[in-house]
Amino acid sequence: MRRHANDLLPGRTCAIGERMAEPPAWSPEGPTLLLYGGLERPGRIASKVLDRAFMANRDVRALRSFLAEHRVRAMLVDFLDGFLRYMPAVQGARVRWYSFGHGFDVSRRLDEPRWLARYRAHGQAEGVFVRADCIRERLVARVGLDPKRVHVVRGGIDVPDAPLPHPADGEVRVLAVGRFMAKKGPLQTLAAFRVALERVPDLRLEMIGDGPLMAQSEQYVHEKGLEDRVTLRGAQPPEEVQRALASAHIFVQHSRRDPVTGDEEGLPASITEAMAAALPVVSTRHAGIPEAVREGEEGYLVEEGDVRGMAERIARLARDASARQEMGESGWRRAREMFRWEQEREALLSLMRLEGA
Repeated sequence: MRRHANDLLPGRTCAIGERMAEPPAWSPEGPTLLLYGGLERPGRIASKVLDRAFMANRDVRALRSFLAEHRVRAMLVDFLDGFLRYMPAVQGARVRWYSFGHGFDVSRRLDEPRWLARYRAHGQAEGVFVRADCIRERLVARVGLDPKRVHVVRGGIDVPDAPLPHPADGEVRVLAVGRFMAKKGPLQTLAAFRVALERVPDLRLEMIGDGPLMAQSEQYVHEKGLEDRVTLRGAQPPEEVQRALASAHIFVQHSRRDPVTGDEEGLPASITEAMAAALPVVSTRHAGIPEAVREGEEGYLVEEGDVRGMAERIARLARDASARQEMGESGWRRAREMFRWEQEREALLSLMRLEGA
C-alpha cells in the first residue's frame, strides 16, 4: 500500500484511509483524507449502534467532496472488504475504481456467506487485482467475478542488478522476517529450527518482526534453552531488514492457515524479498508461495505443520554451501523476471488506463 500511495504516480496521488487507534507506520506523501470508520472497531462498543449510520453518512459525504476537490480519475482500493461501506460515494463520483485483494480479505472472508454476497459488488469495478493465480481462481469460482476482470499483479519489490554474495564458510545464519502472528507460523519456525540445530549445531536463527505471538515465542526460546542460538529482534526499519537479508544464508517462513480465524497469506513480500536477496527459501505449500518458490530450484517447500520436514530442509541447506548459492541465484533471477516493482507499476498503470498520466 505504501508503494501504491507514494510510487505509482508520484505527485499525482491522493490517499484515503481510516482513522485507527494505533499510530501509523508511514504517511502518504500526497493529499490525505482520514475517515472515521476505523475507530468503530476498538473501544466504541456502547456508542457503535447509535452513531454508526450517522458517521457512515458523514464519511460518504466527506469522501465524495474529497474526490471532487482533487479531481480524482481512478481509485485503487487495497483490500476488498473495508471499501464496501464507502461505495455510495464512489458510485456517484464518476471515478473508475479498481480493487486489490491481499490476505484476510481473500481468505477468511470467503468462508462467510454474507461476505460472499457483499463481494459481488466488486463486479462493478473496472478490474480486480490479486497477487497469485490461486487467489484469482478463488474469487472467480466462489464470488462469481468475471474472469476477464480479475488480474494477477505480482508483488513489486526492489531487486538488485546482481545477486548478493553470501559467505560460504562459518556459522550458518537462518533468517525469518514477518509479523509474529499465526499465519506466519513463528512458533513452527522456532520448532523447526530447534530440530535442525540438533543435526547441525553451527546454526543461528534471527527473527525480525513483532506481533501477538511475540511473548509466546520469547517463552519458547527461554524454555528450550535457545537464547544463545536465537535472536528475536522485534520490528526493524526496512534498511535493517535489508542488512539482515544480505548477511543471512537461508530464509525460512512457516506460512499456514490460521486455525482460529482462517486468515491466510496471499504471496508474502518477505518471500520474494528473500529471493531478490539471493537467499534460498524454506517455506510451505501455502497460498501463492509455490507460484514463487519452485521445489528444488529456489528452495524447498513442505506441507503446513510439517515441522520436521522443514527442519530437514534447513539442515540440508546448512550443510551444502553450493546448493545455497545455486538456489539463491535462481531465486534472484526469478525475482528479476516476476517481482520487480517496475513491472507491477507498469502493469497497474496499463490496467488502470493511466499510462499517459
